[in-house]
Amino acid sequence: MESAERERFGPEVRYESGSGEILVASSGAAGEARLGIVLGAWDSRNPGVVAHLRAGKKPGHLQVVYPDVEGMELTIRCEVLGSGVGIHFAIRSTGPEACRLHTVGVEGVLEGDGPVEAGSIRQLDGMCGGGFTTMEKLATHSSDNNLCLTYKSGHSGRRQTIVAGGLGYEDFGKRADLSVDASSGEVKIAILAEDAVGRLIEPGEVYSPKDAFYLDVLEADPFESLERYGYAVREFMQADPNPYDFLTVCGWYASMSIYGAGAYINNSTGLVKEAATFRKSELAKYTDLACRLVPDTYSYESL
Repeated sequence: MESAERERFGPEVRYESGSGEILVASSGAAGEARLGIVLGAWDSRNPGVVAHLRAGKKPGHLQVVYPDVEGMELTIRCEVLGSGVGIHFAIRSTGPEACRLHTVGVEGVLEGDGPVEAGSIRQLDGMCGGGFTTMEKLATHSSDNNLCLTYKSGHSGRRQTIVAGGLGYEDFGKRADLSVDASSGEVKIAILAEDAVGRLIEPGEVYSPKDAFYLDVLEADPFESLERYGYAVREFMQADPNPYDFLTVCGWYASMSIYGAGAYINNSTGLVKEAATFRKSELAKYTDLACRLVPDTYSYESL
């Protein structure tokens, strides 16, 4: 199926009451992604879990309500976003005491299509400046924010790509874990919102943050899938950056020996001197300059 067709039809998302899983169609013979919902130690796939299926507001949307999750009512809403699926959560505290949310997310597997083609596995992390972003030949990988896993089936030569990560950010960071079994092609998937301190939810409070998850197992082309993911995050977060067209000097970066010259200028005096040096340079004929003072508490005095 060509990319245009996949985008036109989109993934099929449904709830399977027997297993307690949310099922998402994949791009090829690999079958479906089967996802459980986790909240702390609670898992929607555990025996005896009660769930109520509600009609989504739009075609292709899915809403599942779990009325008894350790003193909370958990609502999961899935929406189709092109070739991907956005997964949202809301929590209502139903007990007499406040509860604290530390971890919530989705965990599951993408069914395999037999052995993976040797040497075809690649994973791109989503460190986004928190570390070096790298492409690795790893069957198992974990990253803050997001991950992209791509490989070829050893049987058909068909490419399978999985992009998993955060869709919305408000109170929680996101982590993605992906692991492909080279012998069966099965992929373990985890996308989690985690915070060590947690979010306190008072009795009767409805907590519905902008935090959300994203999963695409439909688009086979990794570049296309990543671009669609980026557009989905931009739209959901209503990102509207205001890029500038002039040079900047960041006092913090310039003062760190691993990034800049190492001479400490991350204070008012240092940046005034930096601006004066720029004014005397040839660059001043062609562009403006902004000097950015970055106060911090872990390098030197930035006053």
